[in-house]
Amino acid sequence: MWKRNQWTSLVHQWGGLDDLNNYNNFPTLGVTEHDNSTKLYASDLPDFVYCKRLFFIKKTMDIPRVETSPMLWGTIEHEIRRSLARAIRPEYESCNDIESLQNLNYQSAIDGALDYGMELGRTVKPQYYLRLEEIQPHLRYRLQIEEKQRREKAVKMARKGMKFERIFDELLPWKFEIGVGSRELGITGRIDQVFKINTSLIPLDFKTHRNRIAALIFRESHFEQLAVYALLLEQKYPEYSANMGIIKYTEDLHDEKFTITTKAKKNVIEHIKQTRELIQKNELPPKLSGEQSIKCESCYLKNFCFGLEKGEITKC
Repeated sequence: MWKRNQWTSLVHQWGGLDDLNNYNNFPTLGVTEHDNSTKLYASDLPDFVYCKRLFFIKKTMDIPRVETSPMLWGTIEHEIRRSLARAIRPEYESCNDIESLQNLNYQSAIDGALDYGMELGRTVKPQYYLRLEEIQPHLRYRLQIEEKQRREKAVKMARKGMKFERIFDELLPWKFEIGVGSRELGITGRIDQVFKINTSLIPLDFKTHRNRIAALIFRESHFEQLAVYALLLEQKYPEYSANMGIIKYTEDLHDEKFTITTKAKKNVIEHIKQTRELIQKNELPPKLSGEQSIKCESCYLKNFCFGLEKGEITKC
């Protein structure tokens, strides 16, 4: 069982924001190599699918860095969930019968993750610390609900005679905060969690949208991000397939599962090509119109975007 002082010592080892600049360690992918003079990240493709104008602004214009309250909230939650994932698997793997599963103490892992987050805030970013103090009760409550549900599922599966190893594979991430990338495509990313069931890999991405309407508005772009991850996972681990992905909406505790087809992965490659063509063309795309314009209301760059006049594009 993890103790609180062990979490404090992890502050000097954390790697959740590691840079992924080096492509050299990534295996090759059997696709045509594109011009990758502009580095792309997995998060760029969802921007492109959401709104080409948003993508173009973020990749070509010298705009002030914006860190909204929801963005800071999301950063905090990702780090704490990463820490919790690190601790919760050993707790489960120490169980060898149904009774030990029933008595599994997930609370200590939650306490440790929250303590880690507080210490990280104190030493790295005071704004992080102050925001965490504010949201901690709400976050603790949600994590407790999730871990209680995980334990209940594990017990139910064990009572049905499922082997513990299979239970842990289905309910616990195999890897978390895993870096992936393609030298040919010139794109990198970092996946929140990956589950491994037999020869299948399932990427999971956390989203902190406050309601389901926001989740619906971003649904297409969320799927794109999972498709990018699936493509890059299959490159990194060619012995596995990745044909499904999960978006976990952490605010209202629901998961949405997506089937990721070969066509969807090919679409990712085509979108990568289109993003570079858009950058090379160097023309500001039009604002969204009609039904699509609802996306503008959820965009944190709306004011900047709407303030642009034709010809005011400035390259970084």
